[in-house]
Amino acid sequence: MEIGDIVKYFKLLFSNPKEMVRATTSSSSIKGAIISLIIISELMAILGSLILFTMPAYQGLIDTDLMDNLRGLGITQEMSSILVIMFLFVVIIVAPIILILGVFLNVGILYLLLKLFKGKGTFTELFYNFAMILLPLSLILGAVSNIILLLITKLSISTTLLQIIFGVILSGFILFYLTLILREVGRFSTTRAILCWLIPTLGFALFSFGMLYIVKNSLGYNPK
Repeated sequence: MEIGDIVKYFKLLFSNPKEMVRATTSSSSIKGAIISLIIISELMAILGSLILFTMPAYQGLIDTDLMDNLRGLGITQEMSSILVIMFLFVVIIVAPIILILGVFLNVGILYLLLKLFKGKGTFTELFYNFAMILLPLSLILGAVSNIILLLITKLSISTTLLQIIFGVILSGFILFYLTLILREVGRFSTTRAILCWLIPTLGFALFSFGMLYIVKNSLGYNPK
């Protein structure tokens, strides 16, 4: 996978998403998918670190007494700098591994359902498509997250409202492309593509509610 491919897929993502899926399907490879996921994880690690370390500054949480408080805990400026570097190093190493394993697991579940509905695609095609769609999505997510943070802190806009709006838009975006990928890779109908992601989604929701119910009962929760 080259930089030109990334630019090409990013343009097709909005101009012709169906053509993008067809292009990625025809050139799919496990190696290319892993490289894409490594790039994604590093970009998200960098963007996440920027948000993490700039949020206090946005919110006015950093003041002149901060270093005095840290010194009171026995943490010098040199030690805090070393801790930050160690944190970033761990994130850079661990993030790609977690992302690759997570995508591999999710794609594996979807691939089993794709085959259950008589899909004709391969695991490599599905895995590569997921990796390629996550790359532009991660860039958009990182940029929008910083914009939302700026709006919240500078304009005093409701955090909950922005989260709901952003969540609805992001969910619609993901489900649209997920359906498109499953339909094109599986070479079957849109209905079957929707069922491929709807079944595990409902299953996870039922499992979550079931676990929540069990935990509440085990703790003796009584709404009265």
